[in-house]
Amino acid sequence: PEKSQYTGAISIEPSPSGDLIAVATGNRRDQELDIILVSSKDGELVSNLTPGFDMDRGFEYIAYPSLSNMVPWMSWSPVGDRLAYFVRNEKYKTLIVQNVLTGKIDRRFNIESVDNPESPNISPDGRTALFSGLRSATGDIFKLDLDSGEITNLTNDEFADYAPVHSPDGRFVVYLARISGSQKLFRLDVDSGKKTQLTFGTQDEAAAKFLDADTLVFSSTATDPATPLTPDVARNGNIFNLWSLSLKNGELRQYTDALGGVLSPVVLSKEGAAPRLAFV
Repeated sequence: PEKSQYTGAISIEPSPSGDLIAVATGNRRDQELDIILVSSKDGELVSNLTPGFDMDRGFEYIAYPSLSNMVPWMSWSPVGDRLAYFVRNEKYKTLIVQNVLTGKIDRRFNIESVDNPESPNISPDGRTALFSGLRSATGDIFKLDLDSGEITNLTNDEFADYAPVHSPDGRFVVYLARISGSQKLFRLDVDSGKKTQLTFGTQDEAAAKFLDADTLVFSSTATDPATPLTPDVARNGNIFNLWSLSLKNGELRQYTDALGGVLSPVVLSKEGAAPRLAFV
């Protein structure tokens, strides 16, 4: 494939090694969404994982999440040899687990008991995958056992929950919940089921990623996530920029001040004193 046929990044997800980035992008020539792999070193196109969508492959097209690129679209396995993403299959959505080396689809899970599943996140041990979806018109976070196919509702509350991500040790989950009209970050402890709100205020946050075991990176429309927006600031439009949150002491730091907005932050490398981030 030629790089020029792709129309830019919608959502990105780096491999565990940081060498490759999976990119959800528009394919101008084929008039469809595709997932391509590019090198994180020079941006060169490595391969297209989803060429020529048709019903012969058992699905129609890559599923578009309800919050677009405020939430992740894809998840790598811990080993870095497989990529999980949702596709539309007639009435339902299917979770695809694809071998990125061979291009073959290893597993497919038809999710029929949950409406609009999206944002898969494979656990650090590779045995389960989180995703968000609707049951009885309420958004929750679900866990899928990748061996048995069993699905468990983890949040089961009245809030709309999105974009789950495992902590590096797998002991808790960070996700988005819509509270009083705003998207806020929450923590869910896996063993106890305890939920803790992490960000506050009237602005919106987008999905978080772990910079390290104690630090989140995420996009926010805040000028200061601890302070509500004044009406005159709010009138200027909600522009997402990159922030971090310390889970140890609650410290918030702003990293970008872009006029056009910053979304889909990911961690390319955690090595050394200065980790490398990427974003759309």
